[in-house]
Amino acid sequence: MKKIITLVFALAFLYSCNDSSETVGTTSEIAGNVIVDVLQTQGTAVSYVETVSQNLNPIIPNLNSVTNITVNRLDFFYGNVTGNANAVIESGTITVNGITIETIIDVNVKTQADNETVFSVTNQSILNQIGALFLENEGIVIEFIGSVLSEEGPVNFAIVVSLNITADL
Repeated sequence: MKKIITLVFALAFLYSCNDSSETVGTTSEIAGNVIVDVLQTQGTAVSYVETVSQNLNPIIPNLNSVTNITVNRLDFFYGNVTGNANAVIESGTITVNGITIETIIDVNVKTQADNETVFSVTNQSILNQIGALFLENEGIVIEFIGSVLSEEGPVNFAIVVSLNITADL
């Protein structure tokens, strides 16, 4: 019986003395609005490239000491639509730091905005790639590349991308 008590005590002692480093992290929200201003088209979709960027240093304290960035959530939606309610993104992509998070085909932005549709990126491989790029670049670049058809007049809209990240020190 003494051997079992000694073994249990030894295991408990070893567990409590585990000197593995504890991960300390900070969680942050990042949002970017890509504004797209489309003039009335004349029968042919017009191509656009719109970009917004932000440095992560003001968002993540001690960014130079961060060892890992995990993207916990990545969503986007269409908002602030004014003008032609029938405008359509015929084709396009949304990228974060060069990684395609969504391919768009025949999307009426007004309908999606009115429905308050939120698109979530759940592909873990994409989320991991973006997290790794945040460490390398210390910034975020959100880009819309696409063709928009707006026959009935101009349209303006925002593509709002939001991320929840955890930075480990």
